[in-house]
Amino acid sequence: MGLLDKAGEMQGGAGAAKKPAKKAKAAPKSRVKAAPAKAKPAKSKAKKPKSAIDRSLPDEFVLASKGNRVAAASINFVWNWGAVVAGVALNIIANAQITMILIVGGIMAAANIIVIPTKWGRNIGQFASRTKYIRFTGKKPIFFHGIFSNTDTLFFLVGLFMGVALSGVGAAGTGDTDWVMVSFGVLLILVPVMNYYFRKYTEANQSLWDYIFGAYLVTHTPTGEETGWTARFERMGDYVEKRQEKAAEKKAAKESGDDSKETKESESKS
Repeated sequence: MGLLDKAGEMQGGAGAAKKPAKKAKAAPKSRVKAAPAKAKPAKSKAKKPKSAIDRSLPDEFVLASKGNRVAAASINFVWNWGAVVAGVALNIIANAQITMILIVGGIMAAANIIVIPTKWGRNIGQFASRTKYIRFTGKKPIFFHGIFSNTDTLFFLVGLFMGVALSGVGAAGTGDTDWVMVSFGVLLILVPVMNYYFRKYTEANQSLWDYIFGAYLVTHTPTGEETGWTARFERMGDYVEKRQEKAAEKKAAKESGDDSKETKESESKS
């Protein structure tokens, strides 16, 4: 038994020597958390300042003269409101029936304020005075401009009617004045007053509506190719131009006559 035990011990030692020693497990690597990447500051886009829109009159157009402006305004007033004003005056003075007069006057005003400008881009006063409206873009203004530009008299008449007739202001002993109606009447009357001062003090003689819509009253030169109603309207301009030329000649002759008269008087005195 002793020999067998020794042999077994020897074999066990040899087998143990052949078995490789188990490798010691490496300590788990500690995962180092990466520092969070710093967020890049957002690039602030600098807003470019908007360039101011040039609302001046384009160089290829010429502002209408004072004489042409007066001619356009006068002709438009007579055409648009002549019948209405005459009818109201007849009603006040003679208590006449003016229903038909007001209807005809309203049709004439609507035609010149809405229909004719929408169709041909100009109203009767502008055809006769050889003028037209142009925006700072070089194009015609929208038809709303033409409507507002011809309503100064309407604003004044309606404001006067509301502020005096409908409000009962000035009625002796009643004390029933409608001050709300008076206020609306005054506001309406202020519109033509503002237009007057705008035309007087703006460099290009623009009214309030002209300034809002960026429009200018400029001279118009016919092309000579107009036909139909356009040609008929342009002939009105020929008539007004001849009248203006005659008026200018008379004025020049009168001034030269006055100068020669003063010269003769100074010579006689000397």
